[in-house]
Amino acid sequence: MSLLGLDLSLLAPTALGLLVLALGPVLAHLTRQAIREERVFGATLLLERLKTRLERRRRLSDRVLLVLRVLALLLALLALTRPELRWPETRSDLGGTGRVLLVIDTSLSMDQRGVAYGAGTTSAFDAARAGALETLQRLPPGTRLAAVRTAPPEVISGWSEGTASDAGALAAELASVQRSDAAGDLHAALVLARGLMAGEPAEVVVYTDEAGPGQITACDEDFQRILAVGGSVVPRVSAPPEPANIAVSAASYGDGVEGGTITVGLQNFGTGEREVTTTLKLPGGESLTSFAQVAGAGALGAGSAEVRFTVPRQAKGGIASVTVDDPDLPADNIRFFHLPRIGASRVLVIDGDPGSTPTHSETYFLERALAPIGLGRPAVDVIAPAGIGLLDPAVHRVVWMANVADPAPLVPRLIDFVRKGGGLVIGLGDGVTADRYNTSMEGLLPLPLRKVRDLGDATDEGVALQMGVPSELLAPFDSAPEAFSKVRSRRVMTVDPPTAGDGGVAVLLRWGEGIPALVERKVGAGNVLLWTGTLDLGWGDFPVEAVFPAFVARVTAALGGETGASGAAVEAVVGEPVVVAVAPDAPEVELTGPGEKIRSAERGVGELRFVPDAPGAWRVAGASAAVVASVAVNTPPIESDVRREGSIAARQAALAPDRLLVHFDLLPVLAGAAGVLLLIATIWAAVPPRAPSGGADATA
Repeated sequence: MSLLGLDLSLLAPTALGLLVLALGPVLAHLTRQAIREERVFGATLLLERLKTRLERRRRLSDRVLLVLRVLALLLALLALTRPELRWPETRSDLGGTGRVLLVIDTSLSMDQRGVAYGAGTTSAFDAARAGALETLQRLPPGTRLAAVRTAPPEVISGWSEGTASDAGALAAELASVQRSDAAGDLHAALVLARGLMAGEPAEVVVYTDEAGPGQITACDEDFQRILAVGGSVVPRVSAPPEPANIAVSAASYGDGVEGGTITVGLQNFGTGEREVTTTLKLPGGESLTSFAQVAGAGALGAGSAEVRFTVPRQAKGGIASVTVDDPDLPADNIRFFHLPRIGASRVLVIDGDPGSTPTHSETYFLERALAPIGLGRPAVDVIAPAGIGLLDPAVHRVVWMANVADPAPLVPRLIDFVRKGGGLVIGLGDGVTADRYNTSMEGLLPLPLRKVRDLGDATDEGVALQMGVPSELLAPFDSAPEAFSKVRSRRVMTVDPPTAGDGGVAVLLRWGEGIPALVERKVGAGNVLLWTGTLDLGWGDFPVEAVFPAFVARVTAALGGETGASGAAVEAVVGEPVVVAVAPDAPEVELTGPGEKIRSAERGVGELRFVPDAPGAWRVAGASAAVVASVAVNTPPIESDVRREGSIAARQAALAPDRLLVHFDLLPVLAGAAGVLLLIATIWAAVPPRAPSGGADATA
């Protein structure tokens, strides 16, 4: 039987059968012979009232005597069962083995707040670290020291020589240890501790909150092995009085009114129902707020609730986030997830020259650069010039014109589309004539066209591409301007040079001889880009160079569209390895973490490996600024469950009761109590009842 951590055991349970003897005094009182015949004499009539009072007092005295005798007998019989109390040993002194190994829980759940420390409260981790530093100060001189952390599991410091300077050095290292957003692994940390012990006894002091499902039971083998070599695991629990935490468990986008619906799942690991504020932040910076009532956790699991947000008709795609206002465990208050572009985002390609082979087709290369977007819907609509009626400003954001011979029928729709904020990219080719374009597209062309110019014969590589004036549109390429240097063209369409009167016109890329290659012009609320080469292999090799997909993706995105070329959408967890596929022949790639900080990664054959150390939006991009993958990193779900399933002390006591339980024999206590009660009963029975004095009864 257990109560408040105490365990009551009977070493001789068969003696319980003797408890029937406790009925003896009761039966003796019940079977006491009473006077059957009573004769009253004259003189005794005067004492009748006094007799009644004396009998009343005697009956009361008999009852007390009965209770004393029964209790004495019960205690004596219970003593024969040899009962004892057991409870887990709590050690206040350390250093008896001469070696103390500190294990610091640095997992995310140690960010719990409301832990008593000193005159106030702090986080579980700060309290644990302060407790470890205090332990170092109280250890006997000469104690050898070592330390291990749990997230990630690693050795902080190996065994010291036991000098005062060693203790000071370890204290400095512990003071610099920081909490991680990753999941803790106490089992792995104890494996490291066992390795440091090398079969010799040591006291392993664990500073932890003991939170998380299965964390303690997973260490049974470690406890047994440490105990087997004469060591012990001494817990120092750092946790708030009651578990409390609300976390964002899920966030997903789906169909619905307006631009769709984002469904957010909340979980409450505390016992009480709570109302919380939930904030959705879209990739474009817009924020939406909602309130939710979350039920408390019960026997069947955590309490849960759902919050739904209606997305605007148009929203930028990327990594969005949901934040819950919860002070108990701030580290897991936010969740990141991928959101596709909402609303007008499709790209229209006008194919003016389908070509007899893929390499002579502009749309062949464009469709591969403009890959499908996240939800599986095609990002690209390809039409012939005659299908210009399909251009819909409510659906399309960017139009690519590829070698259209006669643009005149398209111009009215294109001018209206661009002036309302659309983006237009004009690619040229053998079917384009300068006069026809200058006449019909005067309101759209950035610069008037002149004539086609050969920059070399068929055996020459042609002229290289170079960066022009700095621009926001090509800003991602500023750090890698050499990305365009491998692009060559043997033929280009020349244009009139820009003049001071050409407002809003800029040459963003040039051919090696200074000929404009990419020219930008503002038209109304939109933009027009003129590419003086072709979008196939007719005049140059641009479509087969590594920078082409990045260029197409960046131009399309900057003009308001979205393509799958923005990279793969990857979900990840803090502390767990992430593998991103990278083409083996692709140039160097760069990993960027939260706050646009460059992070280290390991490049393998066809892949990039890294372990995120913080939640947030991560990005893998090539040297040409092409986004290879967008990674939404979140905290480990297991760390959000701050409930305790057990304790280290209880697990060890169950595994080694003879070593780690305090035994208290109740036999002397019960036997002594029985003797005292018998003595009181004897004295009570020997004292005669006092005669009443005064009053009417006394004189009767």
